[in-house]
Amino acid sequence: MGELTTDLTTIDRAGQVLARQGVHCRAMSAHLEAHGSLHGSLGLVLLGLQPYADAALGTGRLVTDTLARVCDTTAYCASATFSAYVTADESAFDRLRRLGGDLDAGWNGPPHR
Repeated sequence: MGELTTDLTTIDRAGQVLARQGVHCRAMSAHLEAHGSLHGSLGLVLLGLQPYADAALGTGRLVTDTLARVCDTTAYCASATFSAYVTADESAFDRLRRLGGDLDAGWNGPPHR
């Protein structure tokens, strides 16, 4: 039978990276809003392209806003998973410690070979 090994710090770090990526996505959306539109004196050629540029800008903002929400949600889930693992690990440790005390076994870990 295989053994399942989980490095909790990996889950925690993944959540931190995802949270930062959410911040970056929101910054990209704000940058598109501030600098991405074709307004002002455009001339005839660019004036004809303005609806397409506005549609592309709207799509870009929709994508970056959606990515920010996805990053925020997955960061929250990673954090919740990390907390749940830590809580379960602490609970199991406390139960084993109490069991050792109740049995007065003086359990100090597995026997050494």
